[in-house]
Amino acid sequence: MTLNDLQDLITLASPLFPYSVIGGGAVRDAFLGAPIKDVDLFVDVRSTSALEFDVQAERFAKLLGGPLLTHAAGSVTGHLSTYHIPRKDLPTVELLPVVRDVYQDVHDYDFALSQILMTPTGLLYTPAFQLDVRNLDITYTKKVRQEKSASRLVRLRNKYPNYRPKNCEVLL
Repeated sequence: MTLNDLQDLITLASPLFPYSVIGGGAVRDAFLGAPIKDVDLFVDVRSTSALEFDVQAERFAKLLGGPLLTHAAGSVTGHLSTYHIPRKDLPTVELLPVVRDVYQDVHDYDFALSQILMTPTGLLYTPAFQLDVRNLDITYTKKVRQEKSASRLVRLRNKYPNYRPKNCEVLL
């Protein structure tokens, strides 16, 4: 899956989910030429009802030609489900409702190397992402340990063995 494929995917999603982006791992991996495990499509649902989100999720799954499977009922927002849409011979799409601005949220990702988004108009990334790519670093951006971040660091180190952990002491 290429950056163009990801842009096509978010362009397809945009009419159904106007405030959405593809963020993190898939975009980073496509940018750096690594294999993509899954695609995280973040949807800002602050102005969406649970029913409307579910209906649009069903429509999106039909557009992709895959089933809509509940991943976690009400886990992210307290009332909206997260979904995954498996696709034959392509990475699964994770449909993730969030209650925050998906464009601003990129600055809060736990690793600078993941601070990259695909939008219908193209790539957006933070200066911290650009610096990590240039310096071959994996910079942890938080002050305290987060268990998900510790396991994510292991995956990042395995996928990018030439990159050096930076500010990761709290995770080791």
